[in-house]
Amino acid sequence: MASVNKAREEAEAAREAAETQLAKLRIKQAQGKDKKDKELSERIKAAEAEATHAREELTQAEQAHQKVQVAHESNVRELEQQSEEEKKLRAQIETEVSEWLTENELDAPSEEELKKQAEHLQRIKERAERAKHESKQAAQNLLDDISSQLDGD
Repeated sequence: MASVNKAREEAEAAREAAETQLAKLRIKQAQGKDKKDKELSERIKAAEAEATHAREELTQAEQAHQKVQVAHESNVRELEQQSEEEKKLRAQIETEVSEWLTENELDAPSEEELKKQAEHLQRIKERAERAKHESKQAAQNLLDDISSQLDGD
């Protein structure tokens, strides 16, 4: 942006200098002080060409400046829009996390409930162990009975 402004300022200064020179030459021509009219006419033509060139450069610099300005404004709008979208997304995520935490706190068992569940599991394991032992004992008793019947026959 700074280089575009500098180019615009330089083009404006060159245009002003060329037009000033052209105006001075035309005044000289009108006053008829210069004896070499042909040389003066050529200098005026050169000054006119220089002024035209300076105007064209100024026009190009102003167009470039305008393009940069439009791009800058577009970027600012896009950044503002992106910032708004990020704020909305952040608020949405914060709400969802808060809701999730609340739900999990409500669903999560308390320490007392966890202790009761652990005790209940222990009782189930103990009963399973007793049932397993009793089953083995019953199978052993059955085998012993069969063995004694076979031996007794």
